[in-house]
Amino acid sequence: MVPYVRKSFFKHYKDGLKYICNYTQEDLDRELTFSKGVASKDISICDNDTYCYPEAYNYAIDMTEREVY
Repeated sequence: MVPYVRKSFFKHYKDGLKYICNYTQEDLDRELTFSKGVASKDISICDNDTYCYPEAYNYAIDMTEREVY
């Protein structure tokens, strides 16, 4: 179940960057492809170094919690 929660979080984080932080598709591709040599979608939800946009992060947490319930 954990991989699916991580995948959902990453999807919501990406949406948060797009709609809250006004990122373009090019910005998303550049920002989310790799961080520290690891694909961002494989990084822990609690990794504050990777997810450094608090508005998008909080949106993703809220949407993931809602989706899990």
